[in-house]
Amino acid sequence: MLSSLADSVLDFLASMINMIAVHHAMKPPDDEHRFGHGKIEALAALFQSIVIIISAGFVLKEAITRMFVPQPLQNISVGVTATVVAIILTLFLVAYQRYVISKTKSLAILADSTHYKGDILLNIGVLLSIGLYKLFQWTFIDVIFGAGLALYIMFMTYKIIRSAFNVLLDSELSDQDRDSILSIVTKNPKVKACHHLRTRTSGHEEFIQGHIVFEANLNIEDAQKIVNVIEKDLSALYPKAEFLFKAETSKTLKDCRHALTPLKKRIVFYTLKRLLHQWHLGFNPILLTIYLVHWLINTVDNAVRPLIPEHITIAYGYFPGYGLLTTVIVVTIFGAFVRGF
Repeated sequence: MLSSLADSVLDFLASMINMIAVHHAMKPPDDEHRFGHGKIEALAALFQSIVIIISAGFVLKEAITRMFVPQPLQNISVGVTATVVAIILTLFLVAYQRYVISKTKSLAILADSTHYKGDILLNIGVLLSIGLYKLFQWTFIDVIFGAGLALYIMFMTYKIIRSAFNVLLDSELSDQDRDSILSIVTKNPKVKACHHLRTRTSGHEEFIQGHIVFEANLNIEDAQKIVNVIEKDLSALYPKAEFLFKAETSKTLKDCRHALTPLKKRIVFYTLKRLLHQWHLGFNPILLTIYLVHWLINTVDNAVRPLIPEHITIAYGYFPGYGLLTTVIVVTIFGAFVRGF
């Protein structure tokens, strides 16, 4: 009876922590947390795991103490009634949690549900303990179930800690998930390969990104259409996921020419350092192929990167309003500016 009471108190505390964590984890991304707040659930699961381990150790200590100083069970009829009611209510709770998990994939709720499923079995064990005491006057039977409960809590806590660390350390999705993702990405005949596939989970969301290799003569607009179809197909399996795929050409870029004259370090440091951390070039989505886009960006990138001590990120997209002519003018003016210094 002592073990059942202690476990009920732990369940209440864990549920309160989970409720607060889930509430904050469901908040949309903001300016300071662009990837959302999903990891709050993992932090809450890790925190409550520490509390549960300490409490389970206390229950185990009490069980060992009562092994040497046995005490008879009291108020058996009240205990039986309370246990039966607890089993019925827990069954409804687990059923509802299962529904919520199917919708949100919440780590905190999954941990709670696993714990409550164990509680159902443990409460059944309490009924057996009371029945055996009633028949045979075995005063040590509650001690056995108390020690078993403590060890069970520790085992379940280990699983919660492992899942929480997987989220906090950005562990990959399962091999089965990765195989499914690669199968969807590469089923289009114009996709030559997919590499640098990286996945992770944060709360109820998955983040999936990778590099998709297309035919070298495929223009940007067609490549983007294929990427959109791929993301739509993946969304059917991962409705809460965010995708980030980079289109690459099948031709190597190692032989790209560097047409721009390097800037002097002093000029870059004082005049262009802040401007070149991230910038965009406008491309015509129909006239330019992926290979040519990579060549243009690689040309500018290689001319400037060695002169700036910080990493340069050059993001490119297509803007039909600018057109190919504007792009050529921009690159030409930039090249003239470089040569001028």
